[in-house]
Amino acid sequence: GRIKAKTKAKVIRAGDFIVMGELAELRAGKEMVQEAVMGEECGFKFIGEPVIKEHDVLEIYQEEIKERVLQVKHN
Repeated sequence: GRIKAKTKAKVIRAGDFIVMGELAELRAGKEMVQEAVMGEECGFKFIGEPVIKEHDVLEIYQEEIKERVLQVKHN
């Protein structure tokens, strides 16, 4: 998998939802990056309540808005 900057994140602790926030930026070393892939170490800036603790799980996801067209059949 991979993680991208400007994505949404849910903080899960012991199986319970704690808070939702956003990953504002990612850093690999001292450099800002747009994405990191599995196995790479990275840091991030979390926008939201500062409640992340050791052993928490972050569920990262990206919302997409897709425009749809309604087709009406005439008899």
